[in-house]
Amino acid sequence: MFKNEKFRQLRKARRITQSYVAKLIGKSEKTVQRWESGKTEPTDFEIREIAGLLTTSVDTISDLQTNNDIIQLYYQNVDNLEIIGFDFLSKTDSEKQKKMMELGVNIKIQEHEIERLRFENTKLREVSNSLEIIIIKKDRNRKITYVNDRYLSFFNISSRAYVLGKRDSEIWNSFAAWYELSLFENKVFSDNVTIRNEIISIPKFGDIKGKGIVTVKPLKNNSNRIEEILIIISDITGETFMREKFFYMESILNRMDYAICIAKTTPNLHTIYVNDAVKNIFNVDKSLFYKDFNAWKNFIHHRDKKLVIDSLKNNLRCFQYRLKNDDNDELLVRHKIYNSSINSENIICITFECIAGL
Repeated sequence: MFKNEKFRQLRKARRITQSYVAKLIGKSEKTVQRWESGKTEPTDFEIREIAGLLTTSVDTISDLQTNNDIIQLYYQNVDNLEIIGFDFLSKTDSEKQKKMMELGVNIKIQEHEIERLRFENTKLREVSNSLEIIIIKKDRNRKITYVNDRYLSFFNISSRAYVLGKRDSEIWNSFAAWYELSLFENKVFSDNVTIRNEIISIPKFGDIKGKGIVTVKPLKNNSNRIEEILIIISDITGETFMREKFFYMESILNRMDYAICIAKTTPNLHTIYVNDAVKNIFNVDKSLFYKDFNAWKNFIHHRDKKLVIDSLKNNLRCFQYRLKNDDNDELLVRHKIYNSSINSENIICITFECIAGL
């Protein structure tokens, strides 16, 4: 009799899935599920395979006590088998069967592990090649052992053969090309540490220095010795360039005398930029305009509200009105509206130019 509950407990305790058991003993997962639920029972031979897989005795998961039932079926000529490491002639039939069972299960486990590793390796390569990051592996001599597709396309290299087995200095004809990265590589090898999220220069754009965020990880063998390093680089050249460009643009806009408010109109109206002149004209923190793009309407002089409403209804792009700021100062402002579409997104920009204090 098969002890299905004990089988289930041992399987879960060893973190072995039903599909894994089915794979190793050549059965469907549904069959294993039926064994575990007690609807059907495995054969004596299958019970012994399961016991070997779970590294437990046969009588732990069944009422079987001896191996006599399958010796004649499976090991009629066991004495003639030449298996390195076992002296079958000096063992009993029961011992021979047990050793053969262990060997058979171990072979199946190893075959399955090889298949799993091959599958996982293929999948990992597919994943690494689909990522928009540069992946490099190097050995202790700093020679490249692997690059993903992104590396090839990013540096416009046609074949891995051009880089594999070479150092960076051999590829780029300059040690300085990857100088910052080489410092981090040396630190990983010398200190056995992982370097994370450091900014480095990358040799990509000629006169414009490329920038990247790099992580360098040690890959160790069973003896805890670093055999290789894994390098992951995310290109931020465009972001860095745009950030610098925006910095200069914002510096100029903040020096202007008239207030500027820019917003996107989709999916709903929301402010994306306010310059510092808003503080001077409305005497409020510009965060108010980030919260509410139409906050300026609260400052319109009560005598000019109808004028502003009519101007907006008539789609006037430029008109004048009076406003009162938070200090109750009355100002005459010139109001201009600009509409545009950028990357299929509708943008509205309003400028407020103070003409005179009243």
